[in-house]
Amino acid sequence: EYDPRRLDATDGMAVALCHHFMSSSAIPHVAPAKKSRRNASWEDFLRKNPDREIK
Repeated sequence: EYDPRRLDATDGMAVALCHHFMSSSAIPHVAPAKKSRRNASWEDFLRKNPDREIK
């Protein structure tokens, strides 16, 4: 169960480090890979997969 009273400075540092490493590249001039937009919307997905819709 989540209890915010148990958080301390180390938890904040962990969040900050994770955010830093996830949002920055190890090599300065390399951008992160772009995600493909194969299924651009739910309408496209359902149009291609009508059997997957729950009614």
